[in-house]
Order: sequence, then C-alpha cells, then structure tokens
Amino acid sequence: MLVELSVKQKFLTLCGITAAAMAASLAIGQRLIPQSILTGVVFYLISGERPSTVYASIVSLPRDIRTAIIFLKLNLCLYRYERAGATVVQIFERVVARQPNKVAFLMDDGQLTFAQVKQLADRVAAHFYAKGFRKGDTIALLMETRLEYPCIWLGLSKVGIVTALINSNLRKETLRHSITVANSKAIIVSTELAGAIAEINEQEGIKGLPVHLFRTDGAPDTASSSSSSSSDPLPGK
Repeated sequence: MLVELSVKQKFLTLCGITAAAMAASLAIGQRLIPQSILTGVVFYLISGERPSTVYASIVSLPRDIRTAIIFLKLNLCLYRYERAGATVVQIFERVVARQPNKVAFLMDDGQLTFAQVKQLADRVAAHFYAKGFRKGDTIALLMETRLEYPCIWLGLSKVGIVTALINSNLRKETLRHSITVANSKAIIVSTELAGAIAEINEQEGIKGLPVHLFRTDGAPDTASSSSSSSSDPLPGK
C-alpha cells in the first residue's frame, strides 16, 4: 500500500471518485456500453486499497506535471543544441559568460564556481596542448571521485582529446587492459592512485606511456618512474 489514509482522507477520496463518476455519467448520457464500463471502473477504484493509490496519484499530480514540463523543456533544449551542432564546451562557455560566480559543482565541503571550473579546464587544455596532444588522441583518466574530475574531462575536450574514464577500483591486469584497449596515448592519475599505475608501468601497452600526476596540495610525486615511463605533474587548482 502506498499510503495509509486517515478516515477523512479516504472519505474525501471516495467522494471525489463518486463526483467524477457522476460528471462522466452525465457526459456519456444513456449509452449503455460506456455507462457499463464507467460503472466497472468506479467499482474497481473504490474497492480494496485502491483509494490510497488514487489519493497518492492526485496529491503527486502537480509535482508530476512540473517534472514533465521540465523534461520537455530539457529535451527541446537538447534538440536545439543538436540541430545547431553545439558541443559541450561551447554550451559551457555560454553558461560561464552568463553566471561565472554560480556554483557549478558541490561535493562534501568543497565547491567550484563556473569561473573556477573554466580556469582549471583551461589550464588542463593548455598543459596537454603544449605536450603535443591533438584532436582525436585518447588519454586515460584514473582518479577517485572529486570536484576536479569533470574539470579535467572538460579541459581535454577543449583540445578535442578523448577521455577514457577508467574505473578507480581496477588494478593490475584489468587496469592495464582498460587503458590499452582504449588506445590511450597518456595517463592522468591522481596522487592517491599513482601506486596502481606504478604496479603496471613496465607491462605491455603501459610501458613508455607518459604519466601525468594531478595534484592539488603540492604533494610529492609518488608515481614510480623508469627510463621507459615518465611522470609529469599536472597543475591543480
């Protein structure tokens, strides 16, 4: 049962069903088959626990209508963007121009405004463009859930780089496979997960790939590096 109705709520619900049925009956007139169907529907709605369902549906109707309107507006907006060929980066830049100081991402006690997201994304884009990465290249991103995660993806998108989002729980062979199957040309890893890359940096497909560390607190370079695997700090906020 959706909700336990009080005596008053159940009475009002039954009265509402009856009133609606009477109005429908008057509209139908003397046509026997529609009247029979209406009678069956009414008995169905007032029997058992169905008045609770009717009550819950009526109470939630305004919310459902608002949700439907928002959904339609969102899909219309997406359709216009698709018709115009707009990219996520272009749409984001428009939002930043309109409301730079509005909070874009919120997590635990931290937050980033749209302007801060743009600043970090631009730094990421400049960093990798300077390293020679271009549109169509793929970079693997191994990072725990954090505010900067979407900023890095956005920054790479500014250059046209494809971001291979790697599950942060993967280790060893499954991690190696996920990076190599995406044909990654480099790896971005947070200092917290650098050890996972260090475990596989001599394996086939990983050996020789540039490793870019993302640091926000000036933490030391904890990724293992060798003559065949470089470690390059990626600036944080």
